[in-house]
Amino acid sequence: MRRLSIAAVLLFVSISAFAQEPRVTIERYETRARLLSASVRRDAYIVGQLAEASRVLNDFQNNVAISRALDRVNAALKRASENPAAPAATIAAINNVKNHLDRAHDNAAMVDLAAEQKFIFEQTHVVSVELFRGLDQARRERQALADYLTKLQAIASELDSATTDALGSALSLLRVAPGV
Repeated sequence: MRRLSIAAVLLFVSISAFAQEPRVTIERYETRARLLSASVRRDAYIVGQLAEASRVLNDFQNNVAISRALDRVNAALKRASENPAAPAATIAAINNVKNHLDRAHDNAAMVDLAAEQKFIFEQTHVVSVELFRGLDQARRERQALADYLTKLQAIASELDSATTDALGSALSLLRVAPGV
């Protein structure tokens, strides 16, 4: 009986020690997935702000339109510098738009707003590439996560079945053990 209880304790200790190893990997994966999610949200926000900056340039008052567009670009630049920081190419594209709009603001009466919109769309392309790259990576990560979950559920079911069989055998052993 004493040997059986020692064996059971060793079994449970070894199972719990083995179960700690995957937790580290899962925590790393969780950190990576959260960073990817934050990056995609950041890039989506930046693209949205740049699109809005282009849209507000449709105002008939050039000075007001450029000021509103600059507000949107500044918001995008602020978000790009927050954690997680945007890639250098994204920050450079936003800075290009900001510098371009600053020059246009200085000469608001003579500026061609359609040309400004075109420039913003060209620079937004750089950010959009990052956004779609992140979306594709998120899609692949999500698919891999679904595959892992399916495998883990199958493994958990097998472990449950094996544990039930082992406990049933242990209880049968206790019933037939002399002097118990």
